[in-house]
Amino acid sequence: DRYEIWNVSDGTLVKTLPSRPIEPEQARAAFTADGRWLATAGRDNVAILWDAATFKLVDRLSGHTGWVRNVAFSRDSKRLATTSWDQTAKIWDVASGRELATLAGHQGWATGLAFDPVGTDLATGSQDGAVRLWDADTSRATALTNAHPGGVMSIAYQPGGMTLATAGMDGMVRIWDVATHQLLAEQGKSGDLPVNSVAYS
Repeated sequence: DRYEIWNVSDGTLVKTLPSRPIEPEQARAAFTADGRWLATAGRDNVAILWDAATFKLVDRLSGHTGWVRNVAFSRDSKRLATTSWDQTAKIWDVASGRELATLAGHQGWATGLAFDPVGTDLATGSQDGAVRLWDADTSRATALTNAHPGGVMSIAYQPGGMTLATAGMDGMVRIWDVATHQLLAEQGKSGDLPVNSVAYS
């Protein structure tokens, strides 16, 4: 099991990272906005930080007690967030590798994950069907309960940070108002195959 880095402009393989335990259809990785760092998730309960220029291993972020399901960087590239099957999310300092916070409250595997692109909020999803919106500075949270019966698979903020898209095990994609938590739109067929990923252009 491995991560491969591809050049999207010409379709060439740039680098194959060393093998580690991952789930190929659900493996997650993220680059920082400045292109300096790459983070990868894995079934070994660890998030790995790589130098995105050399692809050398920089740090192994250990602290979760379950498979690390997702990774996401803050907009300033200084913090990394992770979600895990241990039902928590964690926030890490990228420069030092130090754990800054553990975000607990989900009642199922923590799955989807996204940083607010214009603020300090962090959104997490879970198999408990809820989306939790955290203040990444204070660790306080509000929840969108029953966002997706059966579980939330993926989360993405609209580039302006006004709305949030979620994808779920129920076969639906939903758009939420971040400020009011109101459901604005939905697409899909309830009870269909799970939607594993969602993204804004």
